[in-house]
Amino acid sequence: MRRTRPVVIAIGVALIAAVTVVAPPARRAGAVGTDGWVQKATQPVSRAYGEMAYDSARQRIVMFGGDNHPGHPGSVLGDTWEWDGNTWIERAPANAPEARSSTAMAYDAARQRVVLFGGDNGTVFGDTWEWDGNNWTKRTPATSPPKRVFPSLAYDAARQRVVLFGGYDGKYFGDTWEWDGNNWAQRTPVTSPPALNNTSMTYDATRQRVVLFGGRLSDGSDTAATWEWDGVNWTKRTPAVS
Repeated sequence: MRRTRPVVIAIGVALIAAVTVVAPPARRAGAVGTDGWVQKATQPVSRAYGEMAYDSARQRIVMFGGDNHPGHPGSVLGDTWEWDGNTWIERAPANAPEARSSTAMAYDAARQRVVLFGGDNGTVFGDTWEWDGNNWTKRTPATSPPKRVFPSLAYDAARQRVVLFGGYDGKYFGDTWEWDGNNWAQRTPVTSPPALNNTSMTYDATRQRVVLFGGRLSDGSDTAATWEWDGVNWTKRTPAVS
């Protein structure tokens, strides 16, 4: 009987230099470590007092700024994000407003720009910025509302004006302004809501009215009043239920 010699098949006998793969250390999104790794953000960090507006031409919701730890130094944000319905995309414009929270934003459909006004980061702002989908541009109108936090903005499509009302900067504002794309004009309606901040305001396209609800009064109390702006005057509504 023929004896079969065992055959030993050596696999991977060659000496291989040991290679250690080191994963980047955990760090906050956007931070750069000494090893050169950058953690890319996949969505905005948590925050309060950010602002959003819908850019209908580009079909994106635009978000800017906010504060991810209110009351703590260095927590104010200056990032620009867009939401396409499925994914958050962080934009990296060449120019942008300073980091801030408590701003107001609205979309100017006629000029296809997101308009931002005011806010603060320890310094209160009274500047006007516009987002065109690629970059922020600081506008320098001849006339502008005083600096403030928590103003309200809404776009009046019938009159092609961005309407601003109220806000706060050591005092409560009860003024009405309109932005036409080049300049701010203060309006002087016969009747007007009282000085308020932190109101809610939007545009009723069917009735061509800017509608304002609620807000904080100068005595520190909150209101549940409903007001409408028709481009000339404010009218206080008295609905049966509010």
